[in-house]
Amino acid sequence: MHVVKKYPDGVFSWVDLSTQDQEGAKAFYSGLFGWSFLDIPISDDSVYSMAQIDGYNVAGLGQAMDPNMPTFWASYVNHSDIDTIADRAAKAGGVVMMPPMDVMDSGRMTMIQDPSGAVVGVWQPKNHTGAQLVNMPNTLVWNELQTRDPEAAKAFYAATFGWTDSSDPNGYVMYSVDERIQAGMITMDESWGPVPPNWAVYFMVEDVDASVAKAQSLGGTIMVPPTAAGEMGRFAAVQDPQGGVFTVMQFNGQSIRRPDKSPFYVIKARLSAASRAFSFRPKPRSIIDFGAKINNLVINHAKRDVDRIATHFTILDIRLFRYRQIQQHRNRDSAIRTVEKIFFLKHCLRPSPCAD
Repeated sequence: MHVVKKYPDGVFSWVDLSTQDQEGAKAFYSGLFGWSFLDIPISDDSVYSMAQIDGYNVAGLGQAMDPNMPTFWASYVNHSDIDTIADRAAKAGGVVMMPPMDVMDSGRMTMIQDPSGAVVGVWQPKNHTGAQLVNMPNTLVWNELQTRDPEAAKAFYAATFGWTDSSDPNGYVMYSVDERIQAGMITMDESWGPVPPNWAVYFMVEDVDASVAKAQSLGGTIMVPPTAAGEMGRFAAVQDPQGGVFTVMQFNGQSIRRPDKSPFYVIKARLSAASRAFSFRPKPRSIIDFGAKINNLVINHAKRDVDRIATHFTILDIRLFRYRQIQQHRNRDSAIRTVEKIFFLKHCLRPSPCAD
């Protein structure tokens, strides 16, 4: 278990649920994810509930201030200077819905609506870092902008947070901070109906079918049934009994994070496992040469920034190293370029923030 101590600027660090039924929400999410809750008084008659796993914060739940407000999950971007961010957002065409304000001794926050209509929070930490556990079962793993105006959104987030973007062959956009892929964007078409632009939250689960069944037994509604996400895994969209919508995602690979091993050791261990997973038997020399080239590829990147390599990528799907990948690229150098592209681009869902 890796405990996050610090987030870089521009990276999502926290999510919380604003709900009309705080106790009902606590019952649902504790039953679904096994969360426990620490209630922190914020007024004489209200509390903010810290969702926890093994005593570490993973998300928040709060009572909606307006009784007419729908239940929703909010996502927060970490930044060390939210006053500057609020100013940039306004100049970039956004609306500062909640000016920067102190939240007791926990930190400072602001809420911003981007030009496409989606609302995002910004968090400047003091005593509250954000999610202490991420990218593991029952914790946050991904944040996704769902919008009908992707070009306006790209320009806004580039100007406000300095995000860069890239797209996959299907048009799915990935946002990066200092080459750290950390969020996504999907364009909503007419098939989405009246869904408003929003920042969706994804929680990792070990078994999406079991999670869906559990959510239903707890009174949740399945908005999108378990669906394949290519070779990455499977996901489902769930609405809690109070109306909050979120996504659960099961991955075909495993987390590369191991708290008892150094980042470089973990990478080498996973590559060794991948080598053993080959279902073909080329000449021993070929195995050695191919393995050495892959190791050198990762080592060269790791020398530049070992922690970044180890903590940026949640999924390393060993199956991608199997025989069919080599068969499609007879030339070993071409195969290595394919592995490099898959490893560093396709299979990075959300960067794990660097710890002190």
